[in-house]
Amino acid sequence: MIAIVACSSNWIIGADGKIPWKVSEDMQFFKKTTSEHILLMGRKTFDSLGGPLNNRINYVLTKKELISNRPDLRFINNINEIRYTLKEEDRNKKIFLCGGAEIYEQFLPYCYEMLLTMINVEVDGDVTMPRFIPPFKQDSIIIENNKMKVMRFINVENPISYL
Repeated sequence: MIAIVACSSNWIIGADGKIPWKVSEDMQFFKKTTSEHILLMGRKTFDSLGGPLNNRINYVLTKKELISNRPDLRFINNINEIRYTLKEEDRNKKIFLCGGAEIYEQFLPYCYEMLLTMINVEVDGDVTMPRFIPPFKQDSIIIENNKMKVMRFINVENPISYL
């Protein structure tokens, strides 16, 4: 599993149920990276999106008993349900953990990789990215410009995926 997250330079990832910045390069990177793959998110993150993201299988981890008739949206109560609900043709797709804070805090230890976009702005917000270092070690810089820096981190304690 790969965590993908964007945060401000003061580690804010959300404000009032929304992303507190508009950086098109950040959105383009997220879309390009996760398209045709699998997203795992919490219900609050899902609600903030207003629906499932196109060209991806959207798994929503929730305590509520919810059902979807859409083939690209699956509600689960336990992360292990992903294994049992994946179709054969989807088994080689990457799984991206995409928030929110509670989900990152709970499942970052199971991620073998993290793609962190640091937006070059300080903002006010009510959701902060949980601290993750160690066991993550920066491996490379993927994108760097005056608006943001995208860094790849590797989990040195867990270099393989459990999902």
